[in-house]
Amino acid sequence: MSTFDIGPNLEQAKDMADHNGLDVDKIEALLQDIEKILQRSLSEKYKAIFYLSATGLFSAEDLAEIFNHNPKNLNGDFNKNFGDYLKPDLG
Repeated sequence: MSTFDIGPNLEQAKDMADHNGLDVDKIEALLQDIEKILQRSLSEKYKAIFYLSATGLFSAEDLAEIFNHNPKNLNGDFNKNFGDYLKPDLG
């Protein structure tokens, strides 16, 4: 287990986000919107990664370690699941 001892638990990630001043209800609504666009459910793992990354407390390498994910693939996997839906519409 990582030195952060958080583990890939969605509820713990939500609690950490809430504790760090993030509006968990708004994040949940955003994740639901992304799922509607994707027309599929996101795994709890990626939701937890999203919450923890939103805190700004962890680097990609930290998150890879916490979630036992290959650090070389984490950014690509995260972008595949979220990136295109979080870019601002500049059109």
